[in-house]
Amino acid sequence: MSEPCVTLAQQAAFQRFPAAPTGQDAIDLQEDLDAAIEQVEVCCGPVAQAERTYTVRPKRNKLVLPVVMVTAVGTVTSPDGVVVEPYDVDLEAGIIVLPTWPATEKAWTVGASTGNDVKSLVLAVKHIASHLYGIRRGHAALPGGRAYPTVDDATVTVAGFAIPRRAADLMAPYLRSGR
Repeated sequence: MSEPCVTLAQQAAFQRFPAAPTGQDAIDLQEDLDAAIEQVEVCCGPVAQAERTYTVRPKRNKLVLPVVMVTAVGTVTSPDGVVVEPYDVDLEAGIIVLPTWPATEKAWTVGASTGNDVKSLVLAVKHIASHLYGIRRGHAALPGGRAYPTVDDATVTVAGFAIPRRAADLMAPYLRSGR
């Protein structure tokens, strides 16, 4: 598994913790950080750069990877162990066109790089994790320091639950189609 795009120590520094979180605080912050990374990756694709090997079966003369927004394709190896030079590669769709139709439908292996090396997405992860941690701690902007609104708070507008506006703005240029 690859390194996360934001570590617990980096998130704690971003949120200006006076010391490294321990005990339940560390568990809570790590859970919120994992949820934030997952949310950004669902919307924008992998955030951390990683080299992965995929095993895929050909569909006609194409290999369709189980991921999109691939940054580079490495070696493409036939079931017989022969390295093949692709005829064409669509990195955005994760589709590799083979130079000839394969004789069998046995699995091929493909080495590919995934991940958006984009500082905006890393910052979006930090903002979302900070927001989730603040909700857990009850730091919402409500009268009396309450985490949830009551009937008396009819005029108070509570911020979005999972994605703060700042994080949504940072993610906007990198959203996958349909998101």
